[in-house]
Amino acid sequence: MAIVPNERVVVVIRFPEIELPRVRLLDRYVSRRYLSVAMLSFFGLIGLYYIGTLIDKSERLFKGEATAAMLVEYFYYSTPQFIAYVAPMAVLVAVLATIGGLMRTGELVVMRACGVSLYRVGLPLIVLALVWSGGLFLLDDRVLAHANRRAETLEDQIRGSLNHTTNTIANSNWLADRNGRLYHYSAFDTQTQTLYGLSVFDPVSDGSRLESHTYANRAVFVDGVWTASGGWSNEFKTPTTSVREPFESRALDLEAPENFSGMHNQTADLMTYGDLRQHVDNLAASGFSLADTRVELARRLAFPFVTLVMTVLGIPFGVTTGRRGALYGVGLALVLGAGYWLVDTFFVAVGQAGLLAPWFAAWAANLLFMALAVYAVLTVRT
Repeated sequence: MAIVPNERVVVVIRFPEIELPRVRLLDRYVSRRYLSVAMLSFFGLIGLYYIGTLIDKSERLFKGEATAAMLVEYFYYSTPQFIAYVAPMAVLVAVLATIGGLMRTGELVVMRACGVSLYRVGLPLIVLALVWSGGLFLLDDRVLAHANRRAETLEDQIRGSLNHTTNTIANSNWLADRNGRLYHYSAFDTQTQTLYGLSVFDPVSDGSRLESHTYANRAVFVDGVWTASGGWSNEFKTPTTSVREPFESRALDLEAPENFSGMHNQTADLMTYGDLRQHVDNLAASGFSLADTRVELARRLAFPFVTLVMTVLGIPFGVTTGRRGALYGVGLALVLGAGYWLVDTFFVAVGQAGLLAPWFAAWAANLLFMALAVYAVLTVRT
């Protein structure tokens, strides 16, 4: 055997061809039809909201109790909340109209004949539903808290029902009375008139330093007297010395209960997700009933996925809608949407009563309707 000098060895490495997902012509076509109907139904529902609100507030406007600028500002700040209400219905109507339109024109039959299943046709709708879900979560977390707070203030101004307090200034969970005493508390239960995590700061007469600091796990207003329990009191007799005295129960001279129940006690729907989670963590060990707050916290994550549920539910029902006409699709959307809200309201109420785990109460409607959607998808001809 002859040896060839300077012979080269060539190594060939083959990599498998990996086809990354990309937007195809079918996806663009289905998405375009879907978005056109979604925007039409979305802005149509928003328009109905504006008309209804204008009719409701027109009496105040004509009587001069509210100005046009005030009404426009109210529309601006209340719109985000209504967007959260109408988005799931707009998504459902758009899915039913898109799949139903493809079925009615025979395009879906042609797609099936070409080997494109209903699952593949609905894929861009699923992706857009996830985009809707992300948008709803960001709207709820970043916009709704501020917008709802401002909208409620404007609502009070328009209706002339502002509650003014003359002897206190409140900001968040801090309260200052006219004598300079400062209060800080984690929460105030208006039904039982109980303060949780209360701190009372008493300054000296000239306000240069603190005279005492009293803390109590809770303080209950009964028979005209505030009774604190599980706390301690620090007295600062000089700027450099202090004397701490723990107590099991003690009567405290505090402001009237109504001064602790103003706007600074924010309801859960006026908090961001992070604020609400921190609020729950702060009160977890205080004995305060957190069933309704925990349900609301879990619902912040569950509710945005309603667009995904409505999309998966609308795809198989859209096949039936295409055979029966557009009015049938609109009626079906109303029935499914109303059914979802009723089921969700029921389970949330049961969860707030402490009869269900908070996460299950928040996700129950999604789980039930998703199960119905999966069953419908598996039984429809694809």
